[in-house]
Amino acid sequence: MGFGKSVQKFGYLPEVQGDFIFSVITEELGFVGAILLVGCYCYIAYR
Repeated sequence: MGFGKSVQKFGYLPEVQGDFIFSVITEELGFVGAILLVGCYCYIAYR
C-alpha cells in the first residue's frame, strides 16, 4: 500500500500500536520490509 497508507489500522485491528504492529508494517512496507523486520528481530535475539 505504501508507507502511511495502511487500511488495517483504521477499524480492522483492535490494537495497532501493540500486538499487531507487524501486520501494519508488513502491509505498508511489503515483503521486503517484513523480511528486514524479521532480520532485525533475529539480530537482536542473536546479540
